[in-house]
Amino acid sequence: MSIVPKEPFGFSGHNEDEKVKIAGKYVHEKSGSYYLELGPSGNFVLFQDSEVIGTYTVNRGVVTLFVAGKPISTAKLEDGWIVDDQNDRWVRASVPPITQQGERHAERRNEPASAAATLLGDFAPKLVQLTDDVLFADVWERKELSKRDRSLITIAALVALNRPDQLRFHLRRAVENGVRKEELIEAITHLAFYSGWPNAMTAITIAKELFS
Repeated sequence: MSIVPKEPFGFSGHNEDEKVKIAGKYVHEKSGSYYLELGPSGNFVLFQDSEVIGTYTVNRGVVTLFVAGKPISTAKLEDGWIVDDQNDRWVRASVPPITQQGERHAERRNEPASAAATLLGDFAPKLVQLTDDVLFADVWERKELSKRDRSLITIAALVALNRPDQLRFHLRRAVENGVRKEELIEAITHLAFYSGWPNAMTAITIAKELFS
């Protein structure tokens, strides 16, 4: 969602019932780390690398965000999605139910929904729980390997298996875990000779899209 001052389109007041209806947390479809939380009282929190707090109005399916009384962005409601002024979609977050690992879930209640929760939500809650609580909260947190090393291992496996959807997520995660762009390019180049040239070309194309 663009954090650039814009004039709202189609704005002519707001409807309190619409606010209550759309209130909730929405996660950016392309980047699961971005989220927008709309409160029923008309306040919002937007996270895109940094946190922005303000108010919002909604009128006939058009949401307008304000910071310090000035409109910064507009978005449309479409079939349960929020479509922002960059034509990116934000999906309503679905939080897995509390299980035996309830303490971990409780810690995450105020965090943005995971990528798995964004993609699968209530459709496959057990798979979401295993992804969040076993894979990322347990395996990725083990001290025997650094997260940086785990990122490189994961990317090597995804390139070799030609899994582009998961590769996009893990390339971003690798940078967050301290892997430099140049190292990722070199790793993919190296893998071309071990995992196949087409796999490496697909992977490097994805990397170029992400890092350009």
